Amino acid sequence: MMKATKKAILGLTLFILGVFLVGTLVVKLDTKELWNTLTNFSPVGFVLVLALTFLGTVVSSWRAYIILKSQCPDVKFLKLFNIWLAGHSINYLTPFIYFGGEGIKAYLMKEKMNIPLDKTTSTLVFDRILEISASLIMIGISIGVFISYAGPVGFTKTIMSVIVSVASIAALVIIFYFQVFRNKKLLAPIIRRIGADSTRAGKFFIRSEQEVVDFFTVNRAVFWKGWAISIVKQAVLISRHIALFYFLGKSINIVPVIVSLGALYAGLTVPIPASLGIQEAFQGISFSAVGLAAREGVALSFVLRGADILLAGVGIAILLRFGVGFMATAARGLGEEPNMLKYNGESDKK
Repeated sequence: MMKATKKAILGLTLFILGVFLVGTLVVKLDTKELWNTLTNFSPVGFVLVLALTFLGTVVSSWRAYIILKSQCPDVKFLKLFNIWLAGHSINYLTPFIYFGGEGIKAYLMKEKMNIPLDKTTSTLVFDRILEISASLIMIGISIGVFISYAGPVGFTKTIMSVIVSVASIAALVIIFYFQVFRNKKLLAPIIRRIGADSTRAGKFFIRSEQEVVDFFTVNRAVFWKGWAISIVKQAVLISRHIALFYFLGKSINIVPVIVSLGALYAGLTVPIPASLGIQEAFQGISFSAVGLAAREGVALSFVLRGADILLAGVGIAILLRFGVGFMATAARGLGEEPNMLKYNGESDKK
């Protein structure tokens, strides 16, 4: 519980920092022009953006469904979709690096769908690896498009620092792919070396890692289906960005669309809840970098944030439907991983 409390305090501090960043950004821009840009955004356009945001979550849920169904044939899509919406709300409201929504998903899949914890973990890990991989590819494409447009002289210190951060994550993902495609493991040797392979936690992580490796080496069909669905999701998000540009009154030019989408993904690497302030700043920078007004980038961020908040609200409503008591139990589970592992171990013995 102490660990969960520390995370909550840090999250609140980062949230306040995000609010300060948004306020500072709005003050530095022409507030009147920003307001005019937002009020001129068509309600029909917002509904379309909201629909495409929702569709992106449907596609994400379908990818998880395909992965999980290969292990548990009786799984129901609608049940999993509700859980994914609930997890999405937590992922949106917490810093990306906490993976808070993944803990909620794992808990709900265990409690509401009776899926063993090792299978939920491998599904969530595989799903998140595909999500991160697709996002990194889009960021790479965005950087390539930006270089072709502005040339190396267009890079600022901020852009370079983001590239270094993203490159570090990309290197870890590449190492992971390199290992698993050779049917090699990363965690198991470390766990055995430190003598933790006989503990519940050690056994759990070794078993879960084996499940993930199996997806890449044995269930190749599931792997490629997952990648295909990830590409479909990127197509949906690109369509959403095109709609945002269109209803902002911008000409449909692939360069600013791709650069802006890459900046959106890059902003998620900064550990601030909902990328508050960071998303707006990155959009302002990306718009300026391709010769557009920074306020229009901030306006795009605000419209997109509105759609995200509405969808997160649906997820929170689903959590509330499970009851306040359940939410408290889930929160304790997130802060006390050993209890969850112990619970899983006892279930396995049965």
